[in-house]
Amino acid sequence: MGFRCCKLLNNKSRGYWANSMKGLHFLCGFKTNSYKRNNFGKRWAEQMSQRKKIYQAWFKALDLTNQNGVVARVLAEARNNFYDRLHGYGYVSPDPPVDKYYYYKDHKSGSPPYLPVYHLDQMQVYEVIPRDVNESYIRDIGNHFGFSASDAVEYHNDYLLMSRQDPPGDPCDPNLAVHTLQVYTNSGQYSYFNTGPMWPSQTGLTFPDPTTAYGQAEAFLTNSGLHMSDAGLYDVEYDTLCYAEGNDVNALTTDYIGCAVTYAREIEAFTGTNVSVAGAGARLKVYLNQTGGDPNLPAAMGNWRNITSTGIVPVLPKQEVFDRFKEHGEKVSLEPISVEYNRVVSDLNTPKLAYYEHPGAELQAELIPIWIFSVDYYDGDELLTTADTFVPSAHEFYPPIANITSPGDGSEFEPNDVIDFNSVTDSNYGTSPYTYEWTSDIDGQLSTAASFSGSLNIACVSDDNSIEVASHTIMLTITDADGRSSSESVDVTIRRFCSDLNCDNIVNFGDLAVMGEQWLKP
Repeated sequence: MGFRCCKLLNNKSRGYWANSMKGLHFLCGFKTNSYKRNNFGKRWAEQMSQRKKIYQAWFKALDLTNQNGVVARVLAEARNNFYDRLHGYGYVSPDPPVDKYYYYKDHKSGSPPYLPVYHLDQMQVYEVIPRDVNESYIRDIGNHFGFSASDAVEYHNDYLLMSRQDPPGDPCDPNLAVHTLQVYTNSGQYSYFNTGPMWPSQTGLTFPDPTTAYGQAEAFLTNSGLHMSDAGLYDVEYDTLCYAEGNDVNALTTDYIGCAVTYAREIEAFTGTNVSVAGAGARLKVYLNQTGGDPNLPAAMGNWRNITSTGIVPVLPKQEVFDRFKEHGEKVSLEPISVEYNRVVSDLNTPKLAYYEHPGAELQAELIPIWIFSVDYYDGDELLTTADTFVPSAHEFYPPIANITSPGDGSEFEPNDVIDFNSVTDSNYGTSPYTYEWTSDIDGQLSTAASFSGSLNIACVSDDNSIEVASHTIMLTITDADGRSSSESVDVTIRRFCSDLNCDNIVNFGDLAVMGEQWLKP
């Protein structure tokens, strides 16, 4: 089971969640914040389908999607659970015993500090130079990770993949090592992974100290030709496996299970001043083996987007930018935080200027100049979390603002009612012409007009004892001529007929069958 919520598995709450597992193999979540717009669930499924162990896939999805400093955490009832792969893709451990003890692993997305640039009047505009990502491209990278000409290249929707087992063996062997090299076609970013030595389950391992680790990473990147010329500050991070008891916030034992050197991208924002590039697409990361271990590299990722300077834009004052964020929220923030809040506060002496680079799977035409605010998110007087928040620092990079004027959030309608779906777009944002898409999470796409009228289907959900009406989540997404977009959503309920138990808009013998089925249940 995976949770996208912020801080759900932090030190205060992880023990309570562990006590609720009752034989569940895994609870996957976050020790720190998590963010919304990066297709994390899709990437987790994608990584599991490549025969990575389930917790490895969760951690790898973090690397591929989240910006600096996010910590993923996985709770397991028993150590043997850490060998589990997705059902049908390899070994699955027996159901674990239920007791007060559990294990957890932590993994950090990479967190070199952002450069402390607090004021610029102008910033350069950087256009992305597309790469020709083809079979030759992935094979050139694969040569540095032990792939050969006999290893096949698979073509997927937005990436190319090479994989091999070393040595070939039983897919249900818990120790089977699977090597994968994934390259995203939209950016050319690569991700290599060896499931064997990557985040092992055994304890008592030793890893290089930070100075030695940095030297080893530098040697690999330089010798392989994979070093990026604009790699700047770096950090050395160690992943941990902990053994804990009940609600005790302290771990009984802590072992190191991984070591990574992560580099920050730095580019010139204006003459003589470099700034950081934030976002998962700007990550260069090299994992290292334990001291004296297998010389084969466990994992690596890199190849951020090629760029060229095409002009200069004025920088908006940070107060104005933060006021825009307070008014429009996640419609203008590049990676909204995964909390429901109603008030934000930030110290406007601390924001830094930077650029934002989207995860490698996404198509991106330009790096986005941004202000990075450290924002306190509140629900009333309750502080929910504090998180880095990225908002464009130049007016040219703002999306159109989506606003649904009807139906209102929480509206209810009778079956077959004609509903007016209306929107307004703030002409101060985005570049016309705009395109519109209305969708329902139940009915699918509804319209591509700015406003329209139509009806929605009755939506029912059933549990063991009753049939309930479900609401439609209606989402409007507005996209401008430059491909920038924002969305807004409302929930709408269609009341069903009281006797229409099977929700087909007709009261007949089918509804009687549903009623009879309920009576027969013990």
